[in-house]
Amino acid sequence: MNKKIDCRNLACPQPVLETKKALEEIDEGILEVLVNSVSSVQNVKRYAENQGFEPKVEELDNGESLITIVKGYECVIASEDNEFLEKTIFIKDDKVGDGELGKILMKGFLKTTLEFKKLPKNIVFVNKGVLCPLNIVINTVIKAIKSSKKDIILLDGFPRSEEQMVTLDQLLAQENNVELKAVIEVVVSEETAKNRVLGRARGDDDKIEVFENRMKVFHESLLAIENFYFSKKLLYKISGEGAIDEVVNAMDEFIKSKVNGKVVTITSGKGGVGKSTVSANLAIALADKGYKVAVADFDIGLRNLDMILGLESRICYNIIDVMDGRASLNQAIIQDKKSKNCYFLPASQTQDKTVLNKDKVTKLVEELQVNYDYVIIDSPAGIESGFEHAIIKADIALIIVNLEISSVHDADRVIGIIDAKSFKTQNGLDVEKYLVLNRVKMDLVEKGDMLSMEDVENILALPTIGVIPEDEELVKSTNQGDPIVRHKHTLVAQAIKKMADNLTNSTDPNNFEFVNFQIQENKFISMIKRFFK
Repeated sequence: MNKKIDCRNLACPQPVLETKKALEEIDEGILEVLVNSVSSVQNVKRYAENQGFEPKVEELDNGESLITIVKGYECVIASEDNEFLEKTIFIKDDKVGDGELGKILMKGFLKTTLEFKKLPKNIVFVNKGVLCPLNIVINTVIKAIKSSKKDIILLDGFPRSEEQMVTLDQLLAQENNVELKAVIEVVVSEETAKNRVLGRARGDDDKIEVFENRMKVFHESLLAIENFYFSKKLLYKISGEGAIDEVVNAMDEFIKSKVNGKVVTITSGKGGVGKSTVSANLAIALADKGYKVAVADFDIGLRNLDMILGLESRICYNIIDVMDGRASLNQAIIQDKKSKNCYFLPASQTQDKTVLNKDKVTKLVEELQVNYDYVIIDSPAGIESGFEHAIIKADIALIIVNLEISSVHDADRVIGIIDAKSFKTQNGLDVEKYLVLNRVKMDLVEKGDMLSMEDVENILALPTIGVIPEDEELVKSTNQGDPIVRHKHTLVAQAIKKMADNLTNSTDPNNFEFVNFQIQENKFISMIKRFFK
């Protein structure tokens, strides 16, 4: 007898009581229990297991789950014309289960089989398992991933060898819709690993000699795997020394950063270095490359991104309205006039940075990440609380620097706070940090009156991702609310586009490219100089 009961929307313990009642009504058969809450799944499953059943849970759409419980069994001697007898019997062991009872059961099965007038077509005995070819295993895994409804799949403990790694890489290269996004290595000391393994005391494997042998094999294979994925910029290490919840949170945050949009916080140690101008123009450059971009003004009380973008007249709600629930994100965010992939979330002009709240900021940024490829945050200058909120969720930090000592000195303090306060660094992950050298005057650099790129990089120990020249056109475009990146003939526009390319195409500073804006002398001036030589 099969039975199905609907326990959706029932409060605890009603789903359990209904399950108990239904099981009592059937002697043998299958019971299906439909529920729509996590607690109901856990409670019904736990009850069934306590009663000696082996429930199976299937996740359905709309948050529903189907729990299947089999009660009783049928023991039927197959008839002579059963199609089973026309097939091959594959026997891989000398017993069914463990111990002497398992051997008795196997003998009974074989004896019963031989009583039939019509014997099976083949009986195959295998005294040792044969490993399935690796390419078949991996293709099976890839097939399962492709059929999954989930956007991201975690492979636990694979690959474990160089052969597995190479084969996986080769087969993934043939797939268009399956991509290896990252390889996560959870790192613990050997002492921690030993204490954890030996502390389990689960069987013969949990012995010191077994552990030491496993560690030897592990290290021999790990080095090749590490080097391979490191060269592909896919290897990420997460500390596993903390409590399980801490490790899980760190992995969860990392996975979100790979699946959701990247948060790029643009900051500086002091004001007036062109931070907001870079934020606005970089957002448009990324949007023009086809990415969906949201640029959020976190400079509460001093907003000017709206003027640079030419969107000040469209503002109805601001970022604080969204955080405090007075407006939805869709109500507050503004689509750019020309770059349809670019959206702007304005700051409040009547409040100050103290109104920002860590939890509210985190919730807002995570909501933006789900809907946008890049979230550009225009941070307030300096190291006040507003700055700390702007870097909480940062995946990438761009530090705007002018080629002068005071700007470089202030930037150094900012870098230290990013490493201390961001969510990623607190969970053992790295925030990518790059310098943007703004308002560069090459004539002064060449004369030695302005610091060079090499000088700044040596002082701050960070690579440069963008070099933007001083340009009078910038002032004009800002006053007109027409971002200069749209003026393709200008060196500034070309420099910002190169920076967008560097940001999206590579994480290797050795591959970064910059616009060559060495001073090009007017031909007439050059002629005069030659005349007087």
